[in-house]
Amino acid sequence: MSSVRSATSAPAAYTAQAHEIAALLDALEIALRESSRWGAVAPDAERLASSMPFCVDTLSITEWIQWIFLPRMRGLLRARDDLPLGCAIRPIAEEQLSRESDGSELVLSLLARIDICLSEPTGRLH
Repeated sequence: MSSVRSATSAPAAYTAQAHEIAALLDALEIALRESSRWGAVAPDAERLASSMPFCVDTLSITEWIQWIFLPRMRGLLRARDDLPLGCAIRPIAEEQLSRESDGSELVLSLLARIDICLSEPTGRLH
C-alpha cells in the first residue's frame, strides 16, 4: 500500500463563501472587542446549555455570538462542513442592541452581511 495521498483525500480549498464568512467572523470579533462587548470570562455551562434560540433566556446576544456562534461557525469552517442556511441573527441583535448606543452599528452591519452570505445554499465548503 502506498503512502502517497490520492488527489481525492487532499484537503479541499475554501470556497469564496467560506473565505467571506471567515473574514466576517474575524471582523465581528474585532468589532465586539473594540466596542467593549467582548467578555473575559465564559458564562457557566448551565447558561450556555439553554435550549432557546440564541439562548435568549440566559445570554445577551453578544455573549451568544462570542461563546456559541463564533466557535461553532469557526469549527464548521475548519471541518469544511456545511454552514447553516437561512441565518437571521441581525433582527434579534438589533432588538437587544437598540437599547445601547455606541459601537452597535458596525456589529449590526456585520451581522447583516453574515445573514446575507448564509442565505444562499452552496453545499459543502470545498
